[in-house]
Amino acid sequence: MATDIFVISFDHHRTPVTVREKLAKVAPEQLYQRFQRRGNMVVLSTCNRYEIYAQTAACPALAWELRAYLAAAAGLSADEWQTYATELKADAAARHSFKVAAALESMVVGEPEILGQLKQAWQHAQGANMASGELHHLLESACRVGKRVRRETQLADSGGLRRSSAANSPRRYERDQSGTAATWSPEYQSRGLTA
Repeated sequence: MATDIFVISFDHHRTPVTVREKLAKVAPEQLYQRFQRRGNMVVLSTCNRYEIYAQTAACPALAWELRAYLAAAAGLSADEWQTYATELKADAAARHSFKVAAALESMVVGEPEILGQLKQAWQHAQGANMASGELHHLLESACRVGKRVRRETQLADSGGLRRSSAANSPRRYERDQSGTAATWSPEYQSRGLTA
């Protein structure tokens, strides 16, 4: 694995909706235009995550420049960046991309949408001439992993079942101790309690 691959991630695990909304205002095209010919990157922007997959071989300072530009463009304070950003490099970045493509990092584990969203983001970056070299190979591999997980495991089935049962049942959400994550609790349905 190339050691110059890195990921900047803001996702539903650590980042509140208000911060993800600020990031979503920074369109992938804006980043592609700003960093054209500076390195390769793919921007994945969904309702539950805003992530940049990048390769810095052409420009070792790209990671620092991306941090500074994205924080300014989204209006994030240094404290918000420090608190909510996850930055991964090399093998950790590759593992993360595989987990995202396989829907292991999704709010509903096993949901099918993220693989299509990742593919679409990758294709969009390719259209902007921003996804080549090792980054291209990484995302190609991640998409293969995501397909294989869907095809060879029951993970997709469990995600679909959880999604449909959650959508069709009275819900009670419980917050974790940090107050940032909510989980559906079916025990409240069996007791007749609803949100």
